[in-house]
Amino acid sequence: MDLKVLAEVNKWIEKEEKQPEDLIFTNKKGNPYLDSSSLNRTLKLYCKQLDIEKNISCHSFRHMFITGVIEKHGLETARVLANHKKSKITE
Repeated sequence: MDLKVLAEVNKWIEKEEKQPEDLIFTNKKGNPYLDSSSLNRTLKLYCKQLDIEKNISCHSFRHMFITGVIEKHGLETARVLANHKKSKITE
């Protein structure tokens, strides 16, 4: 994942008290309920604003999350969280 995106996400995660205006992703009405296509459009908008040329999607976040789980907690934990039936799929 692009380091700029990772830095922005980490900055948001570390913020102690989050307010409604701190939401990273909202729908057109300002609610935090999104479908994957809305989230992907929002990600592309933020990437454009941050001059990030790499293609980032919901799947990118899933991959980054599962990779981190494998590194910190092992393949079996990642398999369960990814809802994979076989560890080979998670590898």
